[in-house]
Amino acid sequence: MRRSYGVYHYWWNGSAVENRAITAANQVIGVPTVVRTTGNRLNVFVRAHPSNTSYTANSLLHMTSIGGTNSWAVAGVGQQAITDFPSAVVDNAGETRVYARSETGELLEARYHSGGWNWSTISTVG
Repeated sequence: MRRSYGVYHYWWNGSAVENRAITAANQVIGVPTVVRTTGNRLNVFVRAHPSNTSYTANSLLHMTSIGGTNSWAVAGVGQQAITDFPSAVVDNAGETRVYARSETGELLEARYHSGGWNWSTISTVG
C-alpha cells in the first residue's frame, strides 16, 4: 500500500496491471471519489493535503482524464476549504455535483455548469 498521499491511476493493459501517479506526493488526503461523464471521461475529486503548496490547503481538487490512461488534468475547485472527504454524482442533465462539509460544518455543493464551478450551501449547522 502506498503512503505518499498522492492519487494513482491503475489499469489493465490486457496482460498486466499498470499504474501512474496523477498527483505528486503529499498533495491530497483521504479517499477520492470518482464519477464518469460523457466520453468515458473519469473525474476524480479529493481534498488537498494541508501541507499542499500547489493548491489551497483542504480545498477540493478535481482530476480529469483526457484521452486515455496517461493524460490527466489537475485543478482546484475554487478556494473553499472542506473538512470531510467529497462525494460526487452526475445528474440526469449531465452536470457534475460534488458535496463536502465546510470548515464551519455546512454541507456544500460545487456544481459544474456552463464551463465553471459554482459553490452553494445546501444546509447550515444548528
